[in-house]
Amino acid sequence: EDALPEGGSGIAGGVRLLKGTDVFISTWSLHRSETLWESPNDFKPERWLRPMQNPGVQDWGGYDPSRMAGLYPNEVATDFAFLPFGGGARKCIGDQFAIMETTVIIAMLLRQFDFTLHGPVEDVGMRTGATIHTEGGLRMTVKRRSPASRVHVNHHPTASSSAPSPSPSPSMSSSSDSARDPASSSSSSSSSSPSSPPPAENTLRQQADGGCPMARH
Repeated sequence: EDALPEGGSGIAGGVRLLKGTDVFISTWSLHRSETLWESPNDFKPERWLRPMQNPGVQDWGGYDPSRMAGLYPNEVATDFAFLPFGGGARKCIGDQFAIMETTVIIAMLLRQFDFTLHGPVEDVGMRTGATIHTEGGLRMTVKRRSPASRVHVNHHPTASSSAPSPSPSPSMSSSSDSARDPASSSSSSSSSSPSSPPPAENTLRQQADGGCPMARH
């Protein structure tokens, strides 16, 4: 026999498990638990920029953004309160690829098309199994965006361009200088400000603002 910790269940002593019991975790309920997340049903990407704690949930370590590694908050940073790809030894091995692939595809599609839900949202439905998906697909009305509404980014300016080249930003100048001088590169890396946010937080901030460095190339 074994026992699950009490957590936020309110069951003193936790939940007893008999040997051989199958246990299923509802990630849908876990990710929408108001005892773990503030306004869990609201779209708030910025929630991942600040820590989350609830002393009322026994033995839960909370969410610490400084422990995030990779492209999205994982089970380590959230103490297993956020499991989009599972956790532990049997965690999905394609999680980083899936996040990168989805981000790039969505960015490319939204740059070219506008999508409007066809019909009321209540008709979408949900089916659960090994994964959670829609009952009968997600019907959308797709309209190609006008050229004027698209964002064009020229990463490769040509010599024949009549427009003057923009002045490089300080960060671009330091990067190019470092590339010419390896010694300068090592010294600038070691002298970076300790108050600068970690790379993971920068990625989250860019995604919350509607940008994604992966989708720009």
